[in-house]
Amino acid sequence: MKNFHHTERGVFCFIYLQCLQYFFTRLSLVALLFLVAPLVAADADSNNTEPGLLGTELKLSDSVMSDIAPGEDQDARVHRVKPGETLWDIAELYFDNPDDWPFLQQINTIENPGMLQPGTLVDIDIQDAFPLSVLYLNGDAWRVVDGRREPLEQGIIVDEGDVVETGRGASLTLEMSDGARAVIPSNSLVMVSRDGERGIRLILEQGEVESQVPSRQNSQRPYTIQTTSGVLGVRGTRFAVSHGDEAMVSSVYEGKVAARSQQAARRAQLNAGQGTRISDQGDIEVVGLLMPPELLDARSLAVGDLVVSVESVPQASRYRAQLARDATALDVIAEQRSTSPEFTFPSLPFEDYYLRVAAVDELGIVGEYSQDLIQHFSNGVSVERLDDAWRFDWQRQENTPSRLELSFDPSFDRPLVSYPPVTTGEILLRNVPEGDVFWRVVSLDDEDNVTHVIDSGALDATD
Repeated sequence: MKNFHHTERGVFCFIYLQCLQYFFTRLSLVALLFLVAPLVAADADSNNTEPGLLGTELKLSDSVMSDIAPGEDQDARVHRVKPGETLWDIAELYFDNPDDWPFLQQINTIENPGMLQPGTLVDIDIQDAFPLSVLYLNGDAWRVVDGRREPLEQGIIVDEGDVVETGRGASLTLEMSDGARAVIPSNSLVMVSRDGERGIRLILEQGEVESQVPSRQNSQRPYTIQTTSGVLGVRGTRFAVSHGDEAMVSSVYEGKVAARSQQAARRAQLNAGQGTRISDQGDIEVVGLLMPPELLDARSLAVGDLVVSVESVPQASRYRAQLARDATALDVIAEQRSTSPEFTFPSLPFEDYYLRVAAVDELGIVGEYSQDLIQHFSNGVSVERLDDAWRFDWQRQENTPSRLELSFDPSFDRPLVSYPPVTTGEILLRNVPEGDVFWRVVSLDDEDNVTHVIDSGALDATD
């Protein structure tokens, strides 16, 4: 009986040892596979052979890493679009499911998921807003540190806790790391602060901020504008905020904004096409935005001035106009306010501009903007003395006739000669009278009335 127990114990020990040997053998094989697989995959690539399943997975991993933009934080998950790629391809690459493409479309505000520009960066998840950088700067702007002004330049980093200030006639555009942009016009003072783990809070101490915030599916990414009167929180929109001595006013052009007063803790939800005024006492008033004014005329003068007139808008107390180099109005080069629907932008370089004009109501809320592409070109008249004539030539504006006039009197009360209106071609003057002769080129309306002087000067016929 004793020998039987010894024999039974020995059998169990033998089986136990066999199981351990089997386990460690399998474990070693798995480890060996993981060590050898990259070499096998590399060898398969070098010989142009079909890689196996394990090799394909390793190849995919390498491809994903190569799609991270150089110099970008890999934790930020930024994909650089390759030629021919769609959002379906990118969703399948990162999420193993092409049906997840709406998430990428929403957080990147992409209109056509099937047509992506090669080289474009696509956010794969919600990024931190910091740091910010100066995207555009026209005029003077500073970062205020311990009461000292440090001049800002394009590309300079603006980080948490910094205070930025814009000078008279200036425009500053800050870009956040997640793609949101803030346009800060002249005479504004803004503190950049963090809101939550990855959000941003702009504390508007003075002036204005116009924000363009991409849509975000993740509500944990707040974007907030704060003043002493109220707080505005957004989740993907385009809106403008102005802070004065007694109130905060805001206009919502896209998306939605949640408004809250600081004093009475009142709240309001604003949709696109609405504006609000929040008083220092906590009162919130929500109104519809005024209609965009229609452009009537935009003409270029010889000295470089651009004269603009728009149609009057009912209930408008004043008007606001901006000139930008881009259609999104991020690179604003000039801005004017007027109580009449007419503006003059002096001494502009001759190039194309995007003109935005809005009516402002009695509460100070800026209405909807109209936008037009303006071709601002030199209307200067070229005058040249030839052997037997004077040659006049100038660039004509489309569908706008102009006329050359001569006079002995610079007031042109009684013109000596008024040539017929012309729209193209040069004019040659022969047999010019002796003495000082004044000339001018004028623009005409549909009834041949003079609207403005394009250019003027004097000829010395005895020269």
